[in-house]
Amino acid sequence: MSDTEIMSEVKKIIRWLSPSNALQSQDLFLHKRTAGTGEWFLKGRELDEWKQIPNSLLWLQGDVGSGKSVLVSTVINDLRGLDAYENQLVAFYFFDSRDASKQNFNNLVSTLLSQLLSTTMQEEIYLAIWKLYNIHENFKSKPSDRELIATLKDVISILKVNSLFVIIDGLDEMETQSFKPLFQLMEELSTVAYSHLHMLIASRPHIFYARELEQLCSKVVLIDKENVNTDVEIFLDYTMKNDNAFGQHSDEEKSQIVNSLTGRANGMFRWVDCQLIALQSCIGLKAVDSVLNQLPANLNDTYIQALQSIEASRIEDTKQVLQWLCFSMEPLTLDALGEVIAFVREDDGIGFEKKYRVDPERITFLGATLIHVDHNRNTVELAHTSVREFLLSEHLKSNLNTTASQFHMNEYLSHRLIAESSLAYLLLFNTEIADVVQWNEEYPISRYAAQHWYKHAKRGNSENVYQKAFKIIQAGGTTYINCLKLASFERKQKSWAMPQPLYYAAWCGLQDMVKQLVNGRNVNAKGGLYGSALSAAVHRAENTS
Repeated sequence: MSDTEIMSEVKKIIRWLSPSNALQSQDLFLHKRTAGTGEWFLKGRELDEWKQIPNSLLWLQGDVGSGKSVLVSTVINDLRGLDAYENQLVAFYFFDSRDASKQNFNNLVSTLLSQLLSTTMQEEIYLAIWKLYNIHENFKSKPSDRELIATLKDVISILKVNSLFVIIDGLDEMETQSFKPLFQLMEELSTVAYSHLHMLIASRPHIFYARELEQLCSKVVLIDKENVNTDVEIFLDYTMKNDNAFGQHSDEEKSQIVNSLTGRANGMFRWVDCQLIALQSCIGLKAVDSVLNQLPANLNDTYIQALQSIEASRIEDTKQVLQWLCFSMEPLTLDALGEVIAFVREDDGIGFEKKYRVDPERITFLGATLIHVDHNRNTVELAHTSVREFLLSEHLKSNLNTTASQFHMNEYLSHRLIAESSLAYLLLFNTEIADVVQWNEEYPISRYAAQHWYKHAKRGNSENVYQKAFKIIQAGGTTYINCLKLASFERKQKSWAMPQPLYYAAWCGLQDMVKQLVNGRNVNAKGGLYGSALSAAVHRAENTS
């Protein structure tokens, strides 16, 4: 094959792997770093030994909010920098509890494989991954955990480099069922003992398989609070000098802020960051003193304080937005956020009122303590993984302050609400066949609702939601057709024909709906990417998402 053909094949395989954009996460965390912080680890003996010792595994442990991800991004940047060792490779991944696509073992390995393939363009690596691709592309299936482990081991064994650094952050943000295959992978890598492999993992100390993982590790490094507090002081000094929000404050006020926050930080970067948000709007020493005299003791109290400050008229909107941010299957766009507020409760469930749409730029009532807006990517997400954990916590649920406790998120009810909201949104498209491009612009949640409603429905497990969906699918009318078009359902085929309702329900894995639809229908009737409704059901059972 020519170089052009090889490049085309590589791109095809990488698309099939569907990797996460780990570099985007890396850049995001590295951007948060202040120069001079993390030097205690970057130049420490433990990290230096990890780089030198063959087949080394280092576990960086730290509590939530201690700055692990920023520290990890600093290490990655150092390894990838101009002064890095010659003839080496760096592959990395960030688990993220705020993004459903970045929480599973399959995506971890797929991302690592795609990085190694695209970086080396080594023929042997291409062939090792191509074998996996060829099997599953033909059958439109996903590789098993066992196959992924075997393929990654093959790739690592044939890499022609002196050093391969594999760095995985946020194991505590991984879905529970992924811990077992991840431990199996690490155990097998340790047993084979590849001399050029150096792995670094980062998480909180108490995770599944913690004891077993520690036995595999060459070294466990616990992030020391004193080191973090030193970094906090560097960060605060830099912020006081360079952040325009604090330019109005006198040297005395700045010194008081630095001393107060450093003294109370207790190794919590995230806590300090939240207090700075509150201090940014202070005018004069009196206002600064007021905030510093009422500093919350920890992150939970910080978030309770943020919830208590929300105006009564905004409470329902806030709860709705937080539910979507906690449980959406992908990061929401800013435009989608403005749509979420337009969902209303009606006698028979959830409806959508266009007149209640809001310019997303005006949704400032949540505050930067709870959400983060990325204007470069046009997305909005929870400000930190600890926000999501707090909203789902028993601590919030049982809080005596009802102003705060009403924001507690129930996972099943939240998925039910999003599923029902998605169906209500799809019912807007019941009069004419969609112009997909135009409608995606005019209705920012349309693609999301069409692609993900059934995932939320299965997690919410509501009979009411199932019956509403059943009516739409059984009818096979305009709303059903538009749902398929907006979701780009099986549009990768060269010739596309609208699938029958039974096939679609089977593909979605909606077993109860399939039972309702199957009467009088031929489950082996030809059609769709998988050939028949029966084949689609088998595929879904083997590739549960």
